Amino acid sequence: MQRSMTRIRTSHVGRLPSPKGWEDMPGRLASAEITDPAVIAAQVTPAVAEIVRRQVEVGIKARSADGRADGTLAIYSIDRKNILTQQTIDTVSNIGDQKSRGIELSGDIKVTPIWSVSANAAYTDAYYGLFVDPNTGVDATGHQPADIPRWTANLWTSVRNVANLPLELGGGVRYIGTRFANTENSLILKDYLLANVYASYKIGSNLLLTLRLNNAFDKAYAQWADVYYPSEIILGEPRNGSISLVGKF
Repeated sequence: MQRSMTRIRTSHVGRLPSPKGWEDMPGRLASAEITDPAVIAAQVTPAVAEIVRRQVEVGIKARSADGRADGTLAIYSIDRKNILTQQTIDTVSNIGDQKSRGIELSGDIKVTPIWSVSANAAYTDAYYGLFVDPNTGVDATGHQPADIPRWTANLWTSVRNVANLPLELGGGVRYIGTRFANTENSLILKDYLLANVYASYKIGSNLLLTLRLNNAFDKAYAQWADVYYPSEIILGEPRNGSISLVGKF
């Protein structure tokens, strides 16, 4: 990858769900069955608008002159129309629209040649526009979608070559904010903070031995709730450890 201090270049590639009546369009375009630009535009524009009405994102990325620190900031606004939701195991239904506004911030810094710190945080203001839950009949217009926290954050740090050994020690904390467990916004999943630590030791030039301790303080927390099973939640893993040996040949 080439780096430039005078130009900014970025790109995004993605795929949207195929709207109704669009299934055979890629084949017709590939076979040159349709070649008139006006006809193609008349087909493509409404199809895209049917799935994503409006999406706007602006951001900035910066790096310090010495290359020791960098950071990114992004602000976005997404309006989704004609949202499909599952009603039964093999049927879906159009339920309305959803809006999201948010900001994301991340940064990395090398405090010393062997000590680095990384952090990121995000705020999401997501809510339903016009939305009547087809499964319960509840009018959730203006409600916050289930399982989407407003605040999330992560902080990680690591130190390499500890005591002049091929040893790396690190750890971090992860914060997940309060969420709702249903579209009615009547059940609340409390926020939680988790801590994880690890140690990696390089054996020779090809092997890396890593020990991890997850949820170091054995925090009990609700990880997820399914809107189709309002009386049940998925609990997060208790304190646990793992060991791995990775070889490169």
